[in-house]
Amino acid sequence: MALIDLLNKQQEISNGLPNTTLGAVNAGIDANTASIDALEAAAYSGVIADPGDAGAIPVTASGNVAITTAGAETRTIADPAAVGVTIDITCDVYVGDAVIASASAINVAGNNRITLGAAGHFARLVSEQVGSAFVWRVTESDGATLSTV
Repeated sequence: MALIDLLNKQQEISNGLPNTTLGAVNAGIDANTASIDALEAAAYSGVIADPGDAGAIPVTASGNVAITTAGAETRTIADPAAVGVTIDITCDVYVGDAVIASASAINVAGNNRITLGAAGHFARLVSEQVGSAFVWRVTESDGATLSTV
């Protein structure tokens, strides 16, 4: 039952039906509200788990991936599947360089690698449409080195 239906039912019930029925409707509203709150929290948490060395950074939702290295490591990032996704990549714990390889160019210059060479290095990728393709563009960076391989 949709939330609006439950609210309408609650109004009908409050006009003279027994409190036990009203309690059941209120419980249904509370359950739906809790489910909606949980979905919103998951969708907007902003946390993307670090996939670890040689792992792929997920590209389905916006958020921040805090990279932890145990030495020289790599990550990959696929082309985005939609416009408007923003992914912040930060070096959280640095032991060695983290090189993130993009499936395609991340700027007009054609760079397809981001190297994080110290804790605090950062790059922001935003997905855009160029022609019929979705692509990443680096819109901000601090300390990160962009290169082409």
